[in-house]
Amino acid sequence: MARDTELGRAVVLKRVESTTAFKARALARFSHRHVVTLYDAVRGRGRSWLVLEYVPSGSLDRWPTIEPELAARVGAQIADAATGTAPPATSR
Repeated sequence: MARDTELGRAVVLKRVESTTAFKARALARFSHRHVVTLYDAVRGRGRSWLVLEYVPSGSLDRWPTIEPELAARVGAQIADAATGTAPPATSR
């Protein structure tokens, strides 16, 4: 967790490849209760970072393994969040 001192909020910084950060503009359009908000993509000192919404939850290591059906439902909800909000994203 980090602190956005300009806006006074908790955020998460995630180091990414520069090509991923370049695609951040499309990801920033998503707004869904199951997807964290992307606030910014920052480049500096030869590195790229995503500035993400901080969601207090604990370690995923403590979560139980979920059934494939539940994973499919959550995946469908994420896909619904993307429908009509951004052009399809492809990775190469």
